[in-house]
Amino acid sequence: MTLSDQVRRVAPGELGSFQLMGEDLVLVTGRELVAAAERYRDELAALPAALGARLEAEQRALADEALRWLRRYNRSVHTRIGGYLALGFRLRFAYPWPVVATLGICQVLGGLARSHVYGLLGAAAGRLRFRQLESMAEVADDVLRRTNRGIFADSVPTVLYAMRAAELVRLGDPLGRALVDGPLPPLFDEESREIARGLVDGLGEPDPARRFEALGALTHRHFDREQAVFTHHMGASRAAVALPAATGWALRMTSFPAVPAAPSTETSVSRPPHAETA
Repeated sequence: MTLSDQVRRVAPGELGSFQLMGEDLVLVTGRELVAAAERYRDELAALPAALGARLEAEQRALADEALRWLRRYNRSVHTRIGGYLALGFRLRFAYPWPVVATLGICQVLGGLARSHVYGLLGAAAGRLRFRQLESMAEVADDVLRRTNRGIFADSVPTVLYAMRAAELVRLGDPLGRALVDGPLPPLFDEESREIARGLVDGLGEPDPARRFEALGALTHRHFDREQAVFTHHMGASRAAVALPAATGWALRMTSFPAVPAAPSTETSVSRPPHAETA
């Protein structure tokens, strides 16, 4: 049981662990921290003592690595592209998700450009007492930036965690399965576990076709979690009914005739100069 599970007991409803990286962290009191720590201790005690000690040390090292990635790459929309690219090279692009995430950033850039244009129009219109457009543009800009930052902060630690577990499983080390089946880091949730397990199993599939199929399906699931982050920052429920069709200015601000993406070309370079070392 993770920290988000404990918080859900006092704040019933949907609560993803990614919400604890933002304003929802104020829901955490000492009681939830103690309960989560006690549950972690009990799950750790269920493992052989030597394996439990190794798991704690590995989780500490992985937390430090995740922090280095977040500090380096989660600073702007453009630096996050570099972070996704570095992850892709670490994964040898076997997992399609970093590519999908990069395409998502391309969409974010387009959305930011539109919101800035509408913001300028709104500022001019505000002088004519039409301030709604300027306000809508500011909200859209803020949501896009917070969502983009939140998705990176939520996803990168999970992927790094799973990559290390997959490496250990490949080496025949029982610590690999313990990382994904045992007690989780406090800011993970059960959906994080399932994504990590899926990545471990997918990367370990020896048949190329089945591996691609499994990791493609996992990318779809991972993207669904990204959508949940976006929905959260929009202030809506993940299970909410569809909103009515937009009209007028709202339609112009939210319609996307195409998804911009950079062209794909072959290269003999096996690793970008800024990529992290394994």
